[in-house]
Amino acid sequence: MEIAQLKAVLTERLGQPVQEVLAADGSPIQSMEELYQPMPAGFRGQLVLRNGSRKVWDLWQEVEDTWNFTASPVHDGVE
Repeated sequence: MEIAQLKAVLTERLGQPVQEVLAADGSPIQSMEELYQPMPAGFRGQLVLRNGSRKVWDLWQEVEDTWNFTASPVHDGVE
């Protein structure tokens, strides 16, 4: 999966347009590998919505092709 594809997936799951995907610490990313988290296996980062708000998100695999997703607001630049 490419970053552009991930933005589309996150946009669909949130129901709001995702403008940018960032690393968990809020820094820019160059590849999906920077978002990978080994435990629980999945992906984590921050995202910036079109309205300028930020969220911390997690996307992890439950069973085979079933993925769970959570997102919560970032307050004062800290999770």
